[in-house]
Amino acid sequence: EAGPQVTCVGNGASGAWVLQRQRFDVLITDILMPNGPGLELMRAFTRALPSGRILAISIGGQDMPGGFCMKIAERFGAHAVLGKPFNRGQLFAALTIAMQPSDDSTAEGAVPASGPLSSLNHSS
Repeated sequence: EAGPQVTCVGNGASGAWVLQRQRFDVLITDILMPNGPGLELMRAFTRALPSGRILAISIGGQDMPGGFCMKIAERFGAHAVLGKPFNRGQLFAALTIAMQPSDDSTAEGAVPASGPLSSLNHSS
């Protein structure tokens, strides 16, 4: 079967371990997670594969609201951000945005990481 291959991990440390052993076209990561923050995972991913694309997700945390987390993710190189909770359609839409070529920021349908997806509360 043709199609994407997905590798799931449960925390930042496991993600970093996998990144040292495999190459990926896209990283979908939570920003705040146990055993290694998503921001560090994003940094490692970008170092290993500068052309890779990043979709960062977050609901925030006790000391850091979701919107603030997503703004930080943008500064760490996220190509798209998505607030939790979200549904399958919203995830696919955000992934499509993240996969837009960076050399054409005006591509039809492209929304920058600071666009509407980052500011919506996805509860449907």
